[in-house]
Amino acid sequence: MKTMFIHSLHKARSRHRPGVDSGFSLVEVVIALGIVATVMVALMALLPLGMDALRESANLTVQSRIAQDLIGDVQQADWDTLTRYENELRYFDGEGTTLETAGSGTRLYSAKIEFPETPITLPGLGQNRYARKIVIKVAFTPPGQEVVDWNSTGKTKKRYKEYPTVVTNLTKRAKTSG
Repeated sequence: MKTMFIHSLHKARSRHRPGVDSGFSLVEVVIALGIVATVMVALMALLPLGMDALRESANLTVQSRIAQDLIGDVQQADWDTLTRYENELRYFDGEGTTLETAGSGTRLYSAKIEFPETPITLPGLGQNRYARKIVIKVAFTPPGQEVVDWNSTGKTKKRYKEYPTVVTNLTKRAKTSG
């Protein structure tokens, strides 16, 4: 009796019920694989763009750090000796740390400080002789790369980023001329 019950239970479970599929057809599997492959190809095409954006972001971060360090150096310098920084080339590694010479360490960035002759004019006061504009130029220059044209203007593409700012002499009272 017990065997008959087990046999009938097994027969009832193995019976195919109409309208219920027991798995995926070959066509459904092929379509699903085609959709997955299409999505994967699209995502793989975006990977190089993401890597370029990441590289550019890291580059701009290091360049900004270098510029902030140089601006800090100039701001802390004695007003009468500011010109010693003019057109001085400095070299930095991939983290923005200063290198002693162009050949020491792994040079990746070069920076130059310029003092344009642009007068600083304050509204209602005229030209202020105790304020000077400075421009920090930072370029990505790995070893073996040609020298940067620091004076490129017009339609030629600059290979450097400019960081302009103003430094002031706070030890003197600002006087105006003309």
